[in-house]
Amino acid sequence: MGSHHGRNAAWRIPAAQVVAVADVDVERARDLATQLGAPRAYEAPEELVADPDVDAVVVTSPPAVHAELITACAEAGKHVFTEKPIAVELEEANAAAAAARTAGIYVQVGFNRRFDPAYVAAGEAIARGDIGEPIVFRSLTRDRVLPPESYLTAPGSPGMLVDTAVHDFDLARWLMADEIDRVQTVAAGTRALASGHTAASVNLQFGRGSIGNVETVWGVAYGDDVRTEVVGSEGAVAIGTASRLPVRRMNARGMVEDGYVDHFERFADSYLNELRAFVDAVGGRGEIRSTATDGILALRLALAARESAERGMVPIDVPHTEVV
Repeated sequence: MGSHHGRNAAWRIPAAQVVAVADVDVERARDLATQLGAPRAYEAPEELVADPDVDAVVVTSPPAVHAELITACAEAGKHVFTEKPIAVELEEANAAAAAARTAGIYVQVGFNRRFDPAYVAAGEAIARGDIGEPIVFRSLTRDRVLPPESYLTAPGSPGMLVDTAVHDFDLARWLMADEIDRVQTVAAGTRALASGHTAASVNLQFGRGSIGNVETVWGVAYGDDVRTEVVGSEGAVAIGTASRLPVRRMNARGMVEDGYVDHFERFADSYLNELRAFVDAVGGRGEIRSTATDGILALRLALAARESAERGMVPIDVPHTEVV
């Protein structure tokens, strides 16, 4: 993910310049810095944050240290784009956001679907009232591959609902323009992994009475599959229903349509658009459209959904307290 953002910043966003790369594998950092024309590579992210030539930092570390790095950026007065989730616990997410506010820095959370052309068009249609009053939200994210067992057992690993489904919870808030009052989750694992959930279905109840569902699956093998539908009182919008290419191959084995190999292919435009929007905001040419508050509210939902799964489908009420 860091390499992908780095290539976009260096090669496709004229207003940005990559001046440093950090990775605990410093040889990997040096290789990427050479590719991107960055003059410096660091082993410790703190060194990159302290670099006087750095104005803004893109955080693509494991989720368990997102909040720590946001706080470090705030203390150094550096704007920060962080991959989702903003943190793995609410307390640390609130603390990082508070540090950012005190420092007056921008924080953008990598909810890239807000910047995907299809999702943007759907959001505009809903906001215009094209489908009437939104009544039902349905979103699914199916990843082609399973994560390694080491990911699930690593200290601070948030699991599928916090790491992946957090995208769908953010979509629910954004597209429905409403908060979620209650979640209820049923989850399952696979024999391919000894620990952690690899499939979950989360029912949602919105504040204004609408309902919804989020499905997340790891390891479906056929490709990365991301779809969303919002049904309203006068129609519906659906995103992600078309095949990757308008080609269908037919032979003795049947009909085949190509799917997306991974999320880099499916969301290539959105990854570029979100980073360009961040660079524009830092340069005074726009606003942050996926804020730290959005990150915290989506994390709150993901943690509630995980709790419901762990407690055997118990419905969990989600408080509408203000973000600290």
